[in-house]
Amino acid sequence: MLKDLQLVKPTLSHKARHLDMLREWEAYGGHIAPWAMTLHDLSYEDWLTFLKRGESKLTCKAGMVPGHLYLLMEGEELIGAIDIRMELNDYLQKFGGHIGYGIRPSRQGMGYGKKQLALALKLCKQEHGLDRLLITCNKDNRASAAVIIANGGVHDGDVVDGDGKLVSRYWVTLP
Repeated sequence: MLKDLQLVKPTLSHKARHLDMLREWEAYGGHIAPWAMTLHDLSYEDWLTFLKRGESKLTCKAGMVPGHLYLLMEGEELIGAIDIRMELNDYLQKFGGHIGYGIRPSRQGMGYGKKQLALALKLCKQEHGLDRLLITCNKDNRASAAVIIANGGVHDGDVVDGDGKLVSRYWVTLP
C-alpha cells in the first residue's frame, strides 16, 4: 500500500483499468470523481482525444478551462485520478477550484488521497508553473478536507452551491 505511486497521463493501455474503476464508482452510487474521469458518452479513444484537446486554451471545449488529468497508479493498479485546471472561470473560482480529485471507493481511507494531492501539487509547481491553488470540497466531506489541510490548505470560508450544499474553499500556496 502506498508504494510506487505515480501520476501518469491516461493512455489507451489504461482502458480496461479505467472502465473497471468507472464500474466501481457506479456501483458505489454513480458520482465519479473527478468529473473529468467520466467518458461523456464518448468511446475511450475519443475521450483521450477530448482530454488532449482540453490541455490547451486554444483547443479546449468552449466554456471550459485548460487542464490536465492524471491517473494515480500503484504499479499496474489504477487507484484514483486528479484533474489540474490551469485557470479558473467564474464557476471554478467559487465552487470547483484548480483541482478535482478522487480515489476509487475500494481504496478510500487508506492515505491515497493525501499522497495523490501531494504528488499533484509538485506537478502544479514544477510542470505547470502554478504557485497558489484553490481546492474545494463539500463541507460535509471531512476526509477530503483533511487531505487538503494535510497538504497545506488554508480554509477561506464556505459558499453555497447551486444545489444548496455548502462548499468549503481552501488555498494552498506552493513554496
